Amino acid sequence: HVKLSVEHADVAVMCLGLDATIEGEQGDAGNEYASGDKLGLNLPGLQEELLETVAAMGKPVVVLLMAGSAIDLLWAEHNPNVKAIVDCWYPGARGGKVIAEMLFGEFFPSGKLPVRFYHGTENLPVWNIRDDYERREDIPAGSSGAGSGTAL
Repeated sequence: HVKLSVEHADVAVMCLGLDATIEGEQGDAGNEYASGDKLGLNLPGLQEELLETVAAMGKPVVVLLMAGSAIDLLWAEHNPNVKAIVDCWYPGARGGKVIAEMLFGEFFPSGKLPVRFYHGTENLPVWNIRDDYERREDIPAGSSGAGSGTAL
């Protein structure tokens, strides 16, 4: 169905990404990964394969990423058919309307990220080597103990 739809389209707009079942904090996601965190930065499941298939069809592709953290799409950035990658974060109830307005040129998104996106997991700093990372009230402010949130 996907190939047939893309063949008849001028542009493929793909909504990909994560949700609360894949990423979370302190194990609240209850997923197959570790403590609610992702083990890598790739798109989950068949999403990356789907994006590769659609991009290989030669039509312009716009990727709308729904996620609360980084996703590694470095290969897509260099694919000539992927014309735009828009990080929509988790847009909320009116997000679809705002995203449609952006796609149709009613405004142009801009801004600065409040976080750093890494090119791969090998670049991620090690944080808190304990088994859990719950906020601990028994650690004094300014402590250099494990769990104080300092990079190692």
